[in-house]
Amino acid sequence: MVERLRFNDFVQTVADKLSAKLGGNYIVSVNTINKNNGLSLKGICIRQIDSNTAPVIYLNDYYRDCVNGRAFDDVVADILTVYRGCDKNVAIVDEFNWDKIKDKVILRLVNYEMNQRMLHNMPHKIVMNDLTVTFQIMVDYTTEGLRSAVISNELFQRIGTTVD
Repeated sequence: MVERLRFNDFVQTVADKLSAKLGGNYIVSVNTINKNNGLSLKGICIRQIDSNTAPVIYLNDYYRDCVNGRAFDDVVADILTVYRGCDKNVAIVDEFNWDKIKDKVILRLVNYEMNQRMLHNMPHKIVMNDLTVTFQIMVDYTTEGLRSAVISNELFQRIGTTVD
């Protein structure tokens, strides 16, 4: 089946299958996530109707697995397993209250030239040659890694702050 599907068709088919398996209490959406250094990944967000958090599960490697012979239904089952293993009880800060989030803001240093598309919607400041600082809100830190939310230009405007 996958050898006949283009990547975007694969992604949509995965989303449709997940929606059917999970039922009406879940919202399954497809997102393109712009990562560091110009990398864009397709991800599936699965969110329960009454939740304000939704993990992103990237599909690029799953597509490659299918092209290399892995059964499509196994991929869908694996994605469901990954989703069910995610901690969906992460406390999200009140993103519109600067006093509540300012102590959770972390800085990230990225290459300016390689990240211009991503930086277009993010407050940033060039600090040295081709390096720029971006801002994120630390949501959680576990043994699995750091979970953070990107601070957008819109959020900076809403909370009335600047990069300086």
